[in-house]
Amino acid sequence: MLRHGETLALLPSTPLLADDEIRSGEAGGATLGLSRGTRLELARASLMRVIETGHTRRFLLLRGQVDASVAKLRANERLLVATPDCEVEVRGTRFTVKVSDAPTGCGGASQRSTVDVQEGTVWVRSLGAEKVLTAGQSFSRPCAAPSSVQPQPAIEPAPRLHEEPRKPSASMVAPHRRIPAPGPESVS
Repeated sequence: MLRHGETLALLPSTPLLADDEIRSGEAGGATLGLSRGTRLELARASLMRVIETGHTRRFLLLRGQVDASVAKLRANERLLVATPDCEVEVRGTRFTVKVSDAPTGCGGASQRSTVDVQEGTVWVRSLGAEKVLTAGQSFSRPCAAPSSVQPQPAIEPAPRLHEEPRKPSASMVAPHRRIPAPGPESVS
């Protein structure tokens, strides 16, 4: 894990903070265990940045793949996974987000995201549009002609659904081990 330019060991009790980067090596992945049972599993050779913690948990997948198993969120909670070309929001489900090299002739874009939903419902925002996906559906950003490619911000501001701030409670969990997060909540 990289925090403020310093490499930290991936210890089970390390709390996640905004701007932390989680990098998995070529040999294996990493699992983030969040409070109340949510798990984000990074595939090998992946890079994800923590953008926001608290009631809204926002992550930016820059490279590779994350498999998410999201416990049902409370009314005041949100979980979002953004990529360079889309943003995925969920309320409790299982889904996969993958960032890969874009095919040749894909309008000059260097990366392309794919979202696959195994359970539940997710909202995908890309290129100014929103699409709802349910179990068994997938999304890939369509290629655009070079003249119509618009730079896409890494993360578009999502509408604030709920207001109450909450203390961060996510923690780093070693792969395939259940370890309690610091504070009153724990991985379930």
